[in-house]
Amino acid sequence: MKKGFTAALAAELDLSREAAIKLRNVMAALIEQGLKETGRVAIPGLGVFRIKTTKAHRVVCFGRGAMTIPAARTVHFRASKDLKRSIQPMKRGPYLRPTQP
Repeated sequence: MKKGFTAALAAELDLSREAAIKLRNVMAALIEQGLKETGRVAIPGLGVFRIKTTKAHRVVCFGRGAMTIPAARTVHFRASKDLKRSIQPMKRGPYLRPTQP
């Protein structure tokens, strides 16, 4: 998707391939910087990136026995309502059914 996203960005904004790559890298760097500073980055119409912390915990693997998973920080993304709505198929209800002739 990274290559396709860059090509679509270049075509949509009439940019060269190099300029589109630079724009994509700047966007990624700004999101990374925002996450490091505040732990949360909101992009209107797209969603919210935030840092999620998991605690250390023990799990049992059948082949290896008990293991301890260390605590970690990961990036979590929550899509905006507009984005979720745009990818859902249109719901058909009684008010959307065609009328009988």
